[in-house]
Amino acid sequence: MLRNLVVVIGSAVLTGCLYASGTEKQRSFNDAEVKKIERGRTTKEEILKWFGPPLAIARKDEGDKIIPPENVRAETFLELFAAKHTLTEGDVVYYYRNVEAKNSGGVVLFVVLEDRRLATSKLWVLIENGNGIVKDFVTGETR
Repeated sequence: MLRNLVVVIGSAVLTGCLYASGTEKQRSFNDAEVKKIERGRTTKEEILKWFGPPLAIARKDEGDKIIPPENVRAETFLELFAAKHTLTEGDVVYYYRNVEAKNSGGVVLFVVLEDRRLATSKLWVLIENGNGIVKDFVTGETR
Protein backbone atom coordinates (compact mmCIF):
# COMPACT_ATOMS: atom_id res chain seq x y z
CA MET A 1 0.00 0.00 0.00
CA LEU A 2 2.77 2.42 0.96
CA ARG A 3 4.60 1.52 -2.24
CA ASN A 4 1.52 2.42 -4.33
CA LEU A 5 1.24 5.79 -2.57
CA VAL A 6 4.90 6.55 -3.26
CA VAL A 7 4.40 5.64 -6.94
CA VAL A 8 1.34 7.93 -7.26
CA ILE A 9 3.05 10.91 -5.58
CA GLY A 10 6.24 10.35 -7.54
CA SER A 11 4.29 10.21 -10.81
CA ALA A 12 2.43 13.41 -9.96
CA VAL A 13 5.65 15.25 -9.18
CA LEU A 14 7.42 13.99 -12.30
CA THR A 15 4.52 14.95 -14.59
CA GLY A 16 4.13 18.35 -12.94
CA CYS A 17 0.70 17.67 -11.44
CA LEU A 18 0.09 18.15 -7.73
CA TYR A 19 -2.92 19.42 -5.75
CA ALA A 20 -3.43 20.35 -2.09
CA SER A 21 -6.19 21.95 -0.02
CA GLY A 22 -6.82 22.91 3.58
CA THR A 23 -9.02 24.91 5.95
CA GLU A 24 -7.95 27.22 8.80
CA LYS A 25 -10.48 28.22 11.45
CA GLN A 26 -10.31 30.82 14.18
CA ARG A 27 -13.54 30.62 16.23
CA SER A 28 -14.77 32.52 19.26
CA PHE A 29 -18.52 31.94 18.84
CA ASN A 30 -21.07 29.81 17.02
CA ASP A 31 -24.68 30.37 15.90
CA ALA A 32 -26.15 28.19 18.67
CA GLU A 33 -24.49 30.36 21.33
CA VAL A 34 -25.59 33.60 19.65
CA LYS A 35 -29.22 32.37 19.67
CA LYS A 36 -29.02 32.10 23.48
CA ILE A 37 -28.49 35.87 23.85
CA GLU A 38 -31.62 37.63 25.13
CA ARG A 39 -31.75 41.42 25.04
CA GLY A 40 -32.43 42.79 28.52
CA ARG A 41 -31.85 39.43 30.24
CA THR A 42 -28.45 37.97 29.33
CA THR A 43 -25.63 39.09 31.63
CA LYS A 44 -22.05 40.08 30.94
CA GLU A 45 -20.94 36.99 32.90
CA GLU A 46 -22.95 34.73 30.59
CA ILE A 47 -21.41 36.38 27.50
CA LEU A 48 -17.92 35.82 28.91
CA LYS A 49 -18.77 32.21 29.82
CA TRP A 50 -20.18 31.41 26.34
CA PHE A 51 -17.70 33.32 24.16
CA GLY A 52 -14.65 33.89 26.36
CA PRO A 53 -12.76 37.18 26.47
CA PRO A 54 -13.60 39.53 23.59
CA LEU A 55 -11.04 40.48 20.95
CA ALA A 56 -11.77 44.14 21.74
CA ILE A 57 -13.77 46.22 24.17
CA ALA A 58 -15.10 49.64 23.17
CA ARG A 59 -16.26 52.15 25.80
CA LYS A 60 -18.15 55.36 25.15
CA ASP A 61 -15.79 57.34 27.37
CA GLU A 62 -12.81 56.19 25.27
CA GLY A 63 -14.07 57.35 21.86
CA ASP A 64 -10.67 58.04 20.37
CA LYS A 65 -8.96 54.83 21.50
CA ILE A 66 -7.69 52.59 18.72
CA ILE A 67 -8.83 48.98 18.83
CA PRO A 68 -6.15 46.66 17.36
CA PRO A 69 -8.11 43.75 15.76
CA GLU A 70 -9.91 45.96 13.26
CA ASN A 71 -7.73 49.06 13.63
CA VAL A 72 -10.76 51.30 14.14
CA ARG A 73 -11.75 53.84 16.75
CA ALA A 74 -13.91 52.64 19.65
CA GLU A 75 -16.75 54.94 18.60
CA THR A 76 -17.09 52.98 15.34
CA PHE A 77 -18.34 49.97 17.31
CA LEU A 78 -20.64 52.16 19.41
CA GLU A 79 -22.19 53.70 16.27
CA LEU A 80 -23.70 50.30 15.44
CA PHE A 81 -26.11 50.84 18.35
CA ALA A 82 -26.50 54.65 18.41
CA ALA A 83 -29.65 54.74 16.22
CA LYS A 84 -31.61 52.40 18.54
CA HIS A 85 -30.17 53.26 21.95
CA THR A 86 -29.20 56.29 23.95
CA LEU A 87 -25.65 55.42 24.86
CA THR A 88 -24.28 56.38 28.27
CA GLU A 89 -20.73 56.71 29.54
CA GLY A 90 -20.96 53.25 31.12
CA ASP A 91 -21.98 51.36 27.97
CA VAL A 92 -19.50 48.81 26.65
CA VAL A 93 -19.32 46.88 23.36
CA TYR A 94 -17.66 43.47 23.30
CA TYR A 95 -16.36 42.43 19.88
CA TYR A 96 -15.91 38.84 18.70
CA ARG A 97 -14.83 37.48 15.30
CA ASN A 98 -14.67 34.13 13.53
CA VAL A 99 -12.45 33.65 10.49
CA GLU A 100 -12.48 30.64 8.18
CA ALA A 101 -9.96 30.48 5.35
CA LYS A 102 -10.15 27.77 2.71
CA ASN A 103 -7.06 27.31 0.60
CA SER A 104 -6.62 25.10 -2.39
CA GLY A 105 -4.08 25.01 -5.10
CA GLY A 106 -1.84 22.92 -7.18
CA VAL A 107 0.56 22.65 -10.03
CA VAL A 108 -0.57 21.41 -13.43
CA LEU A 109 2.20 21.10 -15.97
CA PHE A 110 4.27 23.53 -13.90
CA VAL A 111 1.54 26.23 -13.83
CA VAL A 112 0.63 27.24 -10.27
CA LEU A 113 -3.10 27.47 -9.54
CA GLU A 114 -4.36 28.90 -6.25
CA ASP A 115 -7.79 29.63 -4.77
CA ARG A 116 -8.28 31.27 -1.37
CA ARG A 117 -11.71 31.92 0.12
CA LEU A 118 -12.15 33.85 3.34
CA ALA A 119 -15.35 34.03 5.43
CA THR A 120 -15.57 36.27 8.49
CA SER A 121 -18.39 36.33 11.04
CA LYS A 122 -18.54 39.17 13.56
CA LEU A 123 -20.46 39.72 16.78
CA TRP A 124 -20.85 42.98 18.69
CA VAL A 125 -22.56 42.89 22.11
CA LEU A 126 -23.73 46.13 23.79
CA ILE A 127 -23.62 45.78 27.57
CA GLU A 128 -24.93 48.29 30.08
CA ASN A 129 -21.90 48.50 32.33
CA GLY A 130 -23.81 49.63 35.42
CA ASN A 131 -25.91 46.47 35.73
CA GLY A 132 -24.01 44.16 33.34
CA ILE A 133 -27.10 43.35 31.24
CA VAL A 134 -26.99 42.96 27.45
CA LYS A 135 -28.89 45.85 25.83
CA ASP A 136 -28.46 44.63 22.24
CA PHE A 137 -26.24 42.70 19.87
CA VAL A 138 -25.43 42.74 16.16
CA THR A 139 -23.96 40.05 13.92
CA GLY A 140 -22.43 40.38 10.48
CA GLU A 141 -20.75 38.22 7.88
CA THR A 142 -18.45 38.88 4.95
CA ARG A 143 -17.20 36.46 2.33
